[in-house]
Amino acid sequence: MNKTTYQIILGSMLGDGGITKNDPACKNYCFKEYVVWKTKMLSELGAKCYTQKRPELFTATRPIYTRIRKEMYGIQNHKNKIMKSHKNIDLFGLLIWYLDDGTWQQGQLSIKCESFPKNDLSNLISLINKKYQLSLVVYDYEYTRMIAFRKASAKKVLPKWHDLFKKHDIPSTMKYKLTGEKWPY
Repeated sequence: MNKTTYQIILGSMLGDGGITKNDPACKNYCFKEYVVWKTKMLSELGAKCYTQKRPELFTATRPIYTRIRKEMYGIQNHKNKIMKSHKNIDLFGLLIWYLDDGTWQQGQLSIKCESFPKNDLSNLISLINKKYQLSLVVYDYEYTRMIAFRKASAKKVLPKWHDLFKKHDIPSTMKYKLTGEKWPY
């Protein structure tokens, strides 16, 4: 699996991506995601996109997804663990996570991440901060848990994310996440 594909999986699993079974009779799990553009990016995994109620991306079942599912889900039916391999997340993986679960409010970038334990998130954020000289912070609110990008970090990461956005040909419909503009409905 190439580095780009790997970062898409890391970021997606921290974000809205989920691992499920195509069929209860399947031995292994598969990667499922709602973002159509990921189909192209994950083509080396045989990704296919289906549209019924909403676009969903599926891959063939593979042992790697079964391993990832066990690491992130444990015996739960929802993601509640951060994998050891997430320490390898780079700025592209962080961008995918942000595109999946992030928001821009009055120039403040944040990522919703309520399903992960605060200690695990703090450890991951500490690694990201050190690796990229950022100052991300994990906040607990009554209703959710968020990772906030301090203004200096947002100013530092946004130009790099814009470059990655262009490099990987992410659809322009997602650009609102980087500019704060309203999504073009």
